[in-house]
Amino acid sequence: WIGATEEFDKVLSLDVENGRYLSSAEFARGTNAVVLGHTVAKEIFGNPEYAIGKTLSMGNKKGVIVGILKEQGASMDGWQFDDKVIVPYLFCKLVANEEKSGGFIVAKADDKYNIEDVKGELTGILRAIRKIAPTQEDNFALNDISATADPLKSFFGNVTIGGWAIAGLSLIVGAFGVANIMFVTVRERTSQIGLKKALGAKSSTILTEFLIESAFLCVLGGIIGLLLVWILTKALSSVMPFPIFIAFDIVVLAFNICIVLGVLSGIIPASIAAKMNPVVAIRTK
Repeated sequence: WIGATEEFDKVLSLDVENGRYLSSAEFARGTNAVVLGHTVAKEIFGNPEYAIGKTLSMGNKKGVIVGILKEQGASMDGWQFDDKVIVPYLFCKLVANEEKSGGFIVAKADDKYNIEDVKGELTGILRAIRKIAPTQEDNFALNDISATADPLKSFFGNVTIGGWAIAGLSLIVGAFGVANIMFVTVRERTSQIGLKKALGAKSSTILTEFLIESAFLCVLGGIIGLLLVWILTKALSSVMPFPIFIAFDIVVLAFNICIVLGVLSGIIPASIAAKMNPVVAIRTK
């Protein structure tokens, strides 16, 4: 259980999938309204949508479920609410032993403020509230999530840059590979190209034919690559503490890049094929 105050969802950016979040009136009155994490709702009710309006036993009290949070998965910063039950703080005090369960305060500073200044001010406020003498040490812990999040952002940023660099080199190598294949294809089909042109095929038709074939080769390679990546993401998701997936916009971008790369790789071979003299091409063995 989490007995939350009114600004809790704003500080931690909670998203509601079904129903609604706790209202200001419910926080003020300490009513028995309940918001469930996605995993809790699924385990108890099967379908999270069925949980809205149902009651939940909490000690000697009954809570009414008003909302279900969107599935979050494991989080690098340690905040994970899929298996949590959120109620107004005043209601939580009625059903939970505050001394045994403990408590925490979450604070979020605007980007314009220096994090060290904020930590210093918070430390001073907490020491004053707890009446700690200047000579005494803190009897509380102040944890800075950004101390963990920033290195992770930097790490994943470097991974992203490295990934784009590797992808760029792979695209260049792949483009040369497709171009070589198309050069060989044009050479092997020289007599066929000459025959087509002799029968009335336009140069633009020959050009389009080879460009489409080149683009198809790249798209086929892209499909194989996406299948391999999909298998890899499934394997990693089974061992990692957080889900790994391929975003749809990345798939669309990948196919667009494949098509463009295929056209660019096939331009020179296709142009050579389109400019062939039909008489010379037919005689070529």
